[in-house]
Amino acid sequence: MAETYLQTDSAKAYLTTAPHVASHVFVNHAAGIWKLKGGASTNLLERFFSQLKRSLDGTHPSVSTEHLKRYLAQFDWLYSSSKSTDSERMKMLLGQVQGRRLTYKPMVAGAGGLLILINLT
Repeated sequence: MAETYLQTDSAKAYLTTAPHVASHVFVNHAAGIWKLKGGASTNLLERFFSQLKRSLDGTHPSVSTEHLKRYLAQFDWLYSSSKSTDSERMKMLLGQVQGRRLTYKPMVAGAGGLLILINLT
């Protein structure tokens, strides 16, 4: 975390994290400050979690803790690539699976395997 730049509100809970990061700036919502001159704010984070919550409520009404990290990784990827076109996103996705065997068996015991071979050239 030595290279991490942390932007938070002024909640005391973040004080224990601050010594472990390269930089910690915070906005003081209690004083009516929402954005610092350098651009620091919590708006991006609040927007991300708001969309995550709506996505989980609307798309996945039941989320198991076993697969929560997969839901979060999927949403993070979709959010991070939101300015890409569907075609660009598909190329990114397929570029990560070339030469790999993807099976359903590890996730669901007893299911048969699925072999996907993709040649992007």
